[in-house]
Amino acid sequence: MLHSYTNRQQMRRTEGFTWTNDSWNDIQLNAGWSIGLITKIVNTNMFQSFDEWEGYYLETGLKRQNLLKKVTPARYTQLTDLRGVFTSPSTFKKGLTGYEVDINEAHGRTIDELHFIGDCLYEEVVKRGNPHNLTVNDCFNFTYIRAIDEGYIGIQREVNTFNTLAKACPDMVFRFATATVDRFYAVDIEALSHSGELLCGLQIKSPYFKKGKTAAMKRAMAYNKAKHTKYTNKYDVPAYFVYSSIEGVIENSEVISALDDQLNKVAR
Repeated sequence: MLHSYTNRQQMRRTEGFTWTNDSWNDIQLNAGWSIGLITKIVNTNMFQSFDEWEGYYLETGLKRQNLLKKVTPARYTQLTDLRGVFTSPSTFKKGLTGYEVDINEAHGRTIDELHFIGDCLYEEVVKRGNPHNLTVNDCFNFTYIRAIDEGYIGIQREVNTFNTLAKACPDMVFRFATATVDRFYAVDIEALSHSGELLCGLQIKSPYFKKGKTAAMKRAMAYNKAKHTKYTNKYDVPAYFVYSSIEGVIENSEVISALDDQLNKVAR
């Protein structure tokens, strides 16, 4: 049973939900392969409400089902193998075209699929002793929260932070990174001079991400930093974390000074 949005937000603040973070990340249920990549699903759409985003996510999940009907049986098995992403992370996409990868990454999931992902989470929770006595239905709701509720929170955070940056740095131009840049370099927003010269990349995260002390959070931080290094090597500009609230309030305000420094380098 899916709980109401209000109840799910209460669940999101429980110790049980937080405890499942490691399970969720360790078996790659957070991967675009499993629940879709938000940047690819959103594309250029601007959602005016949570209901609009929720409907769109589930609708693209149905579209994905129709696309899966058109692939070969072997490809269908490969594209629907949730466990392959964490049992064979280096080979699970082997042989797939970009179009076939996008069947998974550029689409949401159906309710039935979210139930199945919740079952996978529950199996992992049981393996780890289930200290919070979570149920299958809890894990389904946790899945819904992470795939849809937090997806919308992330969209709000990025849009509001984008607006904050634009107001704080009128001498710069900001653009949302392409899905490819986001995927390969963990960059959500790029800053440019008014003459069009790239200044830096920015990854928008919640303040919680900065303070995360679990093993999974530390791995995620290291993973993203490695992607930022690749971005710097590719474009010869730095990439910074921006820690901001859903409303777009930037916690690490020193990043604004770093942006100014980058602009001054270009001006010299």
